[in-house]
Amino acid sequence: MSTPSKGIEAVVKLCTQSLFRPTSGDIKQAADELLQEGESGSRALAVLIRELLACRSPKITYALRVGGQVSPTSELLGALRAVAEASELTEAPVNSRFTPEIIGGGRVGWTSGTYQGVVRTALEAKASLEGRD
Repeated sequence: MSTPSKGIEAVVKLCTQSLFRPTSGDIKQAADELLQEGESGSRALAVLIRELLACRSPKITYALRVGGQVSPTSELLGALRAVAEASELTEAPVNSRFTPEIIGGGRVGWTSGTYQGVVRTALEAKASLEGRD
Protein backbone atom coordinates (compact mmCIF):
# COMPACT_ATOMS: atom_id res chain seq x y z
CA MET A 1 0.00 0.00 0.00
CA SER A 2 1.38 3.42 -0.93
CA THR A 3 1.95 6.25 1.50
CA PRO A 4 -0.96 8.73 1.60
CA SER A 5 -0.33 12.12 0.04
CA LYS A 6 0.10 15.24 2.12
CA GLY A 7 -3.42 16.34 1.12
CA ILE A 8 -5.03 13.04 2.15
CA GLU A 9 -3.07 13.07 5.42
CA ALA A 10 -4.49 16.55 6.11
CA VAL A 11 -8.06 15.35 5.50
CA VAL A 12 -7.55 12.24 7.66
CA LYS A 13 -6.30 14.53 10.44
CA LEU A 14 -9.49 16.61 10.10
CA CYS A 15 -11.57 13.44 10.44
CA THR A 16 -9.76 11.72 13.30
CA GLN A 17 -8.70 14.20 15.94
CA SER A 18 -11.34 14.07 18.65
CA LEU A 19 -10.48 17.32 20.46
CA PHE A 20 -9.93 19.23 17.24
CA ARG A 21 -12.68 21.20 15.53
CA PRO A 22 -11.39 22.21 12.10
CA THR A 23 -11.70 25.82 11.02
CA SER A 24 -12.51 26.97 7.50
CA GLY A 25 -8.77 27.68 7.18
CA ASP A 26 -7.96 24.05 8.02
CA ILE A 27 -10.47 22.89 5.40
CA LYS A 28 -9.01 25.27 2.80
CA GLN A 29 -5.45 24.17 3.54
CA ALA A 30 -6.35 20.51 3.02
CA ALA A 31 -8.21 21.41 -0.19
CA ASP A 32 -5.22 23.43 -1.44
CA GLU A 33 -2.92 20.43 -0.84
CA LEU A 34 -5.27 18.20 -2.85
CA LEU A 35 -5.65 20.79 -5.60
CA GLN A 36 -1.89 20.72 -6.08
CA GLU A 37 -2.18 16.97 -6.62
CA GLY A 38 -4.79 17.51 -9.34
CA GLU A 39 -6.99 14.63 -10.41
CA SER A 40 -5.01 12.06 -8.41
CA GLY A 41 -5.75 14.03 -5.22
CA SER A 42 -9.42 14.17 -6.12
CA ARG A 43 -9.55 10.43 -6.78
CA ALA A 44 -7.79 9.70 -3.48
CA LEU A 45 -10.31 11.91 -1.67
CA ALA A 46 -13.15 9.94 -3.31
CA VAL A 47 -11.73 6.72 -1.84
CA LEU A 48 -11.44 8.34 1.59
CA ILE A 49 -15.02 9.67 1.45
CA ARG A 50 -16.30 6.18 0.61
CA GLU A 51 -14.36 4.79 3.59
CA LEU A 52 -15.87 7.43 5.90
CA LEU A 53 -19.31 6.64 4.47
CA ALA A 54 -18.92 2.89 5.04
CA CYS A 55 -18.43 3.41 8.76
CA ARG A 56 -20.90 6.34 9.04
CA SER A 57 -18.34 8.64 10.63
CA PRO A 58 -19.96 11.94 11.61
CA LYS A 59 -16.69 13.68 10.67
CA ILE A 60 -17.30 12.88 7.00
CA THR A 61 -18.63 16.44 6.68
CA TYR A 62 -15.06 17.76 6.86
CA ALA A 63 -13.99 15.58 3.93
CA LEU A 64 -17.13 16.59 2.04
CA ARG A 65 -16.35 20.28 2.55
CA VAL A 66 -12.85 19.68 1.18
CA GLY A 67 -14.42 17.77 -1.71
CA GLY A 68 -16.33 20.81 -2.87
CA GLN A 69 -13.06 22.68 -3.40
CA VAL A 70 -10.88 20.23 -5.32
CA SER A 71 -10.61 19.06 -8.93
CA PRO A 72 -13.90 17.61 -10.14
CA THR A 73 -13.48 13.98 -11.23
CA SER A 74 -16.08 11.32 -11.97
CA GLU A 75 -14.81 9.33 -8.97
CA LEU A 76 -15.33 12.23 -6.57
CA LEU A 77 -18.72 13.12 -8.01
CA GLY A 78 -19.72 9.46 -7.65
CA ALA A 79 -18.59 9.38 -4.02
CA LEU A 80 -20.53 12.56 -3.24
CA ARG A 81 -23.61 11.10 -4.94
CA ALA A 82 -23.23 7.90 -2.91
CA VAL A 83 -23.16 9.91 0.32
CA ALA A 84 -26.21 11.95 -0.70
CA GLU A 85 -28.13 8.75 -1.49
CA ALA A 86 -26.95 6.72 1.53
CA SER A 87 -29.21 5.53 4.32
CA GLU A 88 -28.71 6.47 7.98
CA LEU A 89 -27.76 2.89 8.94
CA THR A 90 -25.66 0.18 7.29
CA GLU A 91 -23.84 -3.04 8.11
CA ALA A 92 -20.75 -2.44 10.22
CA PRO A 93 -17.49 -2.64 8.25
CA VAL A 94 -15.02 -5.33 9.35
CA ASN A 95 -12.14 -2.92 9.92
CA SER A 96 -12.19 0.85 9.94
CA ARG A 97 -9.88 3.56 11.13
CA PHE A 98 -12.85 5.91 11.62
CA THR A 99 -15.40 5.89 14.43
CA PRO A 100 -19.12 5.56 13.61
CA GLU A 101 -21.63 7.81 15.32
CA ILE A 102 -23.91 4.90 16.29
CA ILE A 103 -22.85 1.27 16.80
CA GLY A 104 -25.10 -1.66 17.65
CA GLY A 105 -26.44 -4.98 16.50
CA GLY A 106 -23.81 -5.34 13.79
CA ARG A 107 -24.83 -2.02 12.26
CA VAL A 108 -23.43 1.50 12.24
CA GLY A 109 -25.17 4.75 11.52
CA TRP A 110 -25.75 8.44 12.00
CA THR A 111 -28.37 10.17 14.12
CA SER A 112 -31.12 11.84 12.10
CA GLY A 113 -29.62 15.31 12.67
CA THR A 114 -26.16 14.24 11.55
CA TYR A 115 -27.63 12.39 8.57
CA GLN A 116 -29.44 15.50 7.36
CA GLY A 117 -26.26 17.59 7.69
CA VAL A 118 -24.15 14.99 5.88
CA VAL A 119 -26.58 14.75 2.96
CA ARG A 120 -26.84 18.55 2.73
CA THR A 121 -23.04 18.95 2.76
CA ALA A 122 -22.61 16.24 0.10
CA LEU A 123 -25.16 17.90 -2.16
CA GLU A 124 -23.51 21.32 -1.68
CA ALA A 125 -20.07 19.89 -2.54
CA LYS A 126 -21.49 18.10 -5.60
CA ALA A 127 -23.20 21.29 -6.82
CA SER A 128 -19.97 23.23 -6.33
CA LEU A 129 -18.02 20.77 -8.47
CA GLU A 130 -20.70 20.52 -11.14
CA GLY A 131 -20.81 24.33 -11.38
CA ARG A 132 -17.19 24.50 -12.56
CA ASP A 133 -16.18 24.54 -16.21
